[in-house]
Amino acid sequence: MAAGKLYTGKTAVTAAGLLNDRVIPFFAGHGISLLRILTDRGTEYYGKAGTHAYQLYLAVEDVDQPIIAVLHAGWCEC
Repeated sequence: MAAGKLYTGKTAVTAAGLLNDRVIPFFAGHGISLLRILTDRGTEYYGKAGTHAYQLYLAVEDVDQPIIAVLHAGWCEC
């Protein structure tokens, strides 16, 4: 499943806007609560605690954003 909206910039405000306009209403319309969201480590998703618009929006909506360890190319636990 995917949702999309074309923005001309990558900012925390536009990332939060997508969640507010499309993602959360879609799931709510199907009776599903959004509990957690995984993103890359882009600056639109992570920033200074307490002032970053995307992280503040997730806090208001009570959505968890776990930090996932990065898997570097060439590294393999085989």
